[in-house]
Amino acid sequence: MPNNSALVALRIATYTETNEDVELIKIDQQQFDSVPLSQWGLAKDQCSYALPKLADTTIKAGSLAYFSYAAELLKENPPVGENRALLNTF
Repeated sequence: MPNNSALVALRIATYTETNEDVELIKIDQQQFDSVPLSQWGLAKDQCSYALPKLADTTIKAGSLAYFSYAAELLKENPPVGENRALLNTF
């Protein structure tokens, strides 16, 4: 199901957390990069892309805040197929 949302989580852990370990981790982190699939495999100086405009993901206050937030997400990423039929029951 294509949509415009992504979540990436990465954690680098050490056993000792010495200053040397932290510096090694920082070196590793500087090697990470994320690019669109259309730019995959190109050298960094050949990549040209702009980040899309991000939606406001601030959760508002109130007793129905979560549901309002979920409704906003569904506007951008509507359910497909059998999931649409399931949500139409509500």
